[in-house]
Amino acid sequence: MDKISLTKLESQLQTSKRSFLQMEINRTNEIVDNIFDVIINADQDDNWTLDDKEIETLIENIEGIVGVEVADELLKKMIIENGRDLDSILNVIKGLLDGDPTTFVEDGETIMKIVE
Repeated sequence: MDKISLTKLESQLQTSKRSFLQMEINRTNEIVDNIFDVIINADQDDNWTLDDKEIETLIENIEGIVGVEVADELLKKMIIENGRDLDSILNVIKGLLDGDPTTFVEDGETIMKIVE
């Protein structure tokens, strides 16, 4: 068996760590892209406001994205309280990406989060 230097093993480990981090970033980007697609398609009548049926469809479609957990009623409540417009859901996405686990938490429950 050939001897492998400790330096070479450390270098390989660092390369593997960088690759893993890049995969995680790419996965998050893919999930966010999918959420944006769902958001854009939610406004069926193109009036930039979500009615109850559009909100329900939006939430169902977000729940269908692998890697995303949604607290249905809390998300619906937040969208309605913030004007039912697409900006209200985009604020949730900003909170999802801000790295702060306490963003958009109500009664200890996170409204939307990316899971492994």
